[in-house]
Amino acid sequence: MDAVRRFREQQAAPMGASAEDYDALMKKYEEAIERIVELESSGDGSTGKLSALETQLRRNRDKLAECRITELLTRLETAEEARKRLEKQLTDSKKELTTQMKSVEDANRELKRLEERLRASDSDKTITENARRKLEEEVRRLKTFVFEIRKSLF
Repeated sequence: MDAVRRFREQQAAPMGASAEDYDALMKKYEEAIERIVELESSGDGSTGKLSALETQLRRNRDKLAECRITELLTRLETAEEARKRLEKQLTDSKKELTTQMKSVEDANRELKRLEERLRASDSDKTITENARRKLEEEVRRLKTFVFEIRKSLF
């Protein structure tokens, strides 16, 4: 307020305006300055609070963005680890499948060899049985012949 009075005292009345108009204008100017001073010095400090809230809002937005980025990076890393793990499982499964297929092929080859040996064995058995029958027949015939020779000799 003192500053307004000093300003008023320093200012002389303008030349083209009446003293009453000048006084009314100065009065309005003083009231405006008083209101500004009251608003700035009032206990609510809304301007300061507003800028503090805006600053805090900016910080919170930045933190939120950082959290989202961190979360996305974590998800990406987790997905990447899962992808690598699944690729390894797939590779291991392919190796196991190849091993199993080789085992099946080996078993099939062994089965064919055994079937061939069985056929050969059956064939040998048939030949052996035929030879045994012929020999038994020959033994019977020889026994009969020996019996008849003995009979004729005695």
